[in-house]
Amino acid sequence: MKIYITLKPSDQHVGDCKNVDFNELSKIPDASCKYIHANDCCDFILERPTFIKQLVKKLKYGGQIIIEGTDVVNVSFGISRGNLTAEEIQALLYNGRLYCDTMLNTKEYLMNFGLTILLNRITQYKYSITAERPNVKS
Repeated sequence: MKIYITLKPSDQHVGDCKNVDFNELSKIPDASCKYIHANDCCDFILERPTFIKQLVKKLKYGGQIIIEGTDVVNVSFGISRGNLTAEEIQALLYNGRLYCDTMLNTKEYLMNFGLTILLNRITQYKYSITAERPNVKS
């Protein structure tokens, strides 16, 4: 199964992924997803580390997860350099967000849950991390 985590129920599909509202994540069996894409939704969930742990539990061994979000450190740099307007700052840091974090912290969460980081990058103020849940060695 491939899933795309959404904040609101939606009929829009991303590739061949099934849209799953974050409130419905508990209905997905553990270790059943070969691909999970959480695009900019972790920042809107109060218990972010717990939510990321739930995502990892849903991932099959050998499966991949992509987590994308706003990097608060890069936003801070943008503010200090005068590169962001007040409206841009509000959109990046607030706009319903309950949690602001960094790419490095998110990578650390994933590694602490046993995942291998395959790719991480920051484009302006947004980060993207691709990680894999290693196969169980027999």
